[in-house]
Amino acid sequence: MSMFIGVGKDLQGVQSLIKPDIDINEVEEFLWAHIQQDIDDIHRALGRSVDDVFLLMHTIIDHVMKIYNEGNNVSDEVSQLSSKSGRNEWEKSFCANFLQTSLQNIENIFYIHKCPLLVIVTGADPLLCLLYEAESDTNVEKENLAILEDIPRVWRYRTPISLQHLRQEVEAKVSQQQHKVLQLFLKEDHHLRALRYIPSILRLHRALFQKYQRKLDKTEASQITVAQLKRDGIAGMETNDLIQDFADAWELVRESLMLYESGGMKVSEEYCSKRITDNTSVSVLLPTMKEAGLCSYILLDFLMRKQNDFLDKYLKEAHSKSGSISIVNPKEVTSAHLISYDPQHDILPLVLANCQYSFEMGKGTKIEYDFAALERQLMDRFLFSKSRIEVGRMLMIDQMIYRTEFTNAEVFRKLAEKITQERIGAAVKTQICAEIKTLPDICTSLDNLDITISFLKSTGGQPEKTLHEFMGNTLQMKTTILSQKAQQACELRHAQWLWLLLSLQKSKKMVDNEQNAESTFESVLKEFHEELPEEIMTEYRGYIKKLSIEKLNLLVEILHEYILLVVAVRQNPEDDDYTVTTIHRLGEWLSVYIGGMDNPVLESAVLREFPREILYKHSVHTWICSYNILMEKRNGHA
Repeated sequence: MSMFIGVGKDLQGVQSLIKPDIDINEVEEFLWAHIQQDIDDIHRALGRSVDDVFLLMHTIIDHVMKIYNEGNNVSDEVSQLSSKSGRNEWEKSFCANFLQTSLQNIENIFYIHKCPLLVIVTGADPLLCLLYEAESDTNVEKENLAILEDIPRVWRYRTPISLQHLRQEVEAKVSQQQHKVLQLFLKEDHHLRALRYIPSILRLHRALFQKYQRKLDKTEASQITVAQLKRDGIAGMETNDLIQDFADAWELVRESLMLYESGGMKVSEEYCSKRITDNTSVSVLLPTMKEAGLCSYILLDFLMRKQNDFLDKYLKEAHSKSGSISIVNPKEVTSAHLISYDPQHDILPLVLANCQYSFEMGKGTKIEYDFAALERQLMDRFLFSKSRIEVGRMLMIDQMIYRTEFTNAEVFRKLAEKITQERIGAAVKTQICAEIKTLPDICTSLDNLDITISFLKSTGGQPEKTLHEFMGNTLQMKTTILSQKAQQACELRHAQWLWLLLSLQKSKKMVDNEQNAESTFESVLKEFHEELPEEIMTEYRGYIKKLSIEKLNLLVEILHEYILLVVAVRQNPEDDDYTVTTIHRLGEWLSVYIGGMDNPVLESAVLREFPREILYKHSVHTWICSYNILMEKRNGHA
């Protein structure tokens, strides 16, 4: 207000105080809008009419003038607001000297200032009686209830019963030692109300994964907008609702996420400052541990940890044992597990049921809450029997894998940047294969290792730490690798080669179980699944039958590795160095690959008689043929 008044005396001086800078012709309008916004904020915060807000402001200004005239002064640094510390000191001083006394006695202030007016207007002009609510009972009796809109009393402002008003009453009337759960709930409500959106976010993730998992690259994802998702109906009839729930949850916590960090990951202020709109790209909704997808991942991480933290505090205040709380996997969370409620439809009716509302002329609205009953019902309906979510150090949820990241070569390249990888010794490999024999055990171990590698390629770790320790203690997995030898001997530096070993064993088992080539090599594009022509097959069988079992076994191993790390790499037709790899000679390029190794597991000489007609497009069936003949040799049939 002082700045607004000062505009008439020193416009440029007032303009220089406003940051960021605005045009000199906009200063007056800017300050007036600021004053109106402040009045609206006070109106909402106090739950009083605008007339009461003006009365309170006049009272405070009167109080300021009286104290100022008494000669209480402050230092130049504070009065001139020349530094941040000076401004903070001014705010604290102003609040202590002028605001606290008025706000603590707000009811008395209104009563004292309105009483004389009531005495003056009683029996006087009818308009004044209406304005100051001093009508006689006779006038009230004459009102026609059939036309409520014409009755002035209907339009008078009354303090609404709301969570905000309840919060103010609790702060004013309840000591810190009373109704601790109720106070805790009201303090955390702003974030707790977002928990009900978790199941919707998880369902949205599943719908997005079904359509886009491993089918998009990051550039494509950045070009697909929320509006397009709605048009396509990616989640059927509930698409719009799921996206809106995500947007509502994001809006409730995005400011808090600016200061939130989990596992060394933090969403940038650039993303936190933006709302979810129809123009938002789908990459923000797809959970990853970096870049835009971190918004979705951290959002769930924040909400699930908020549930756990609140339950811990609640159990402490309610003197309950933590053992009575069930634990749920984050992928299986439902509304029944969560502190899930709608503020308007669930909490407000509870508040209304536990308050007494009355009105007395001259004193205004009187609202009294039954805090004890309200607290008890909150606990019974929304806190009792809720579950802790199994979060651990890292939140274990499904993440988006982009097409360019799907190739194992790219994953292992990123892993090697964090942790240098080393091969596993032959004796250790043999023992691991002997211990993991069944396909379900191999798949379970491989799935757990996939999750582990996805974290390691982002976070890194100590190369000498065992994978079993990292998976069990850091990621808090209940099962790790289902091989005692792997648990003992395999360290973080062996992650790539353990994955390749388990992948090789899985492919062998699937061939043994007569699974088709597409299922066995699902990460390899169909153009590399072409079968060998009969004459080439005959030549190739003749070639590998000459190899010893030991050399053929090594060929099966290195060819499988080459297919996963080289052949499966997807080319971008728009790249300058793009070539059609399907016609590359498999034997020649495999020989180059082996020659580039520091310690080749197979001699290049073994590949000299490898048929030149076998191309990349024959890779998958070449490996299957090699493995089948290896098994024939071992069984004495070749």
